[in-house]
Amino acid sequence: CQATCLECGARLGLDSCCAANSRLREISMDGACVALFAMKRFAGIRELGHANGACVEWRSCIRILPAAQQFLRRVAVQVGCQADAWPFIDGRVHPREMFASSTPNLISLIRRSDSGICPIEFFIAWDVVTRSLPIHKVNELREDGTSLLSCMLLSLGNLDFESERVKLECLILNFIQRTDLNHAVFQSTPNLGDMGFPGFSIGSKAPVMWLCMRGKKNYRNGRSTCSGDRNILEKLPHALLEFCFVPSPILPHRDNILQYILEPASRCHATDKTSSEALLCRVVARRLGLIDHIHRNEEGVCALSYAEQFVHNTGPSFHGGAWVRVRDMITEKMLDGCHDLGKRD
Repeated sequence: CQATCLECGARLGLDSCCAANSRLREISMDGACVALFAMKRFAGIRELGHANGACVEWRSCIRILPAAQQFLRRVAVQVGCQADAWPFIDGRVHPREMFASSTPNLISLIRRSDSGICPIEFFIAWDVVTRSLPIHKVNELREDGTSLLSCMLLSLGNLDFESERVKLECLILNFIQRTDLNHAVFQSTPNLGDMGFPGFSIGSKAPVMWLCMRGKKNYRNGRSTCSGDRNILEKLPHALLEFCFVPSPILPHRDNILQYILEPASRCHATDKTSSEALLCRVVARRLGLIDHIHRNEEGVCALSYAEQFVHNTGPSFHGGAWVRVRDMITEKMLDGCHDLGKRD
């Protein structure tokens, strides 16, 4: 078993350690198969967790140093942190508070102010607390369809700095790889409110992993807006992508997932798309049936038409030929579907 180090991004196992970060050390446990990492001391956190026994278990006890605690109290009003908000409370008991709307503001102030807290260490502490969560907190689904995972993904979309997004992205990927994470979490459809997210074009409800998608205005041939973190899509197992995105929901404008990603096909908006979206298109197209591939939206356009237009407008070498492979995959699946249909006759 392996985990991702938030400091250097390395994949770590029991026989390896993160040499780049002297604050991390490997804890070996009798019979355990997962590497655990703990900090002896933080710039803002004195003690963080220990593990014992053959089971993988974190017992995290965070004690904020006096200087850092004074800083947190001083900025609490600015970021909307109340007495019951993280990190003033135990994140294991109230995990959603770790990803509340005030947390990105807190991180911003930690980065800019003389807080005595290193942002990297803050993220490492965040990861450790998240790893220690009990199963019932990890899999909790509320009446509005929201989960801890949806809170994480929404929080990720609110971070401004790429370095911080990468750290939280690693945390989320580690969370997704938990073996006790229930499939019902991936099948959940959180209520996103009137504005929706990403962008404005998905509507008020969407499957949770759509929070990683590119946001779009609710009209055709527009620039992308308020996108989720699409890098996560590239790092998920293909089987999980299939599970989360197949079958495809029908979105506004009667788009399925292929049409949603491929529109607009114009060259002027080409850089809004990423190679991770092309990968998702290929994974999904491989699983969709003929009915899905010939599905036409409100404008009477099918996914293959969008793919052909996009390749024509951007050229075959765009994103290393990723969109050519999307076009060819859709074409192949449509021909296979027609061939199978002909056999029935």
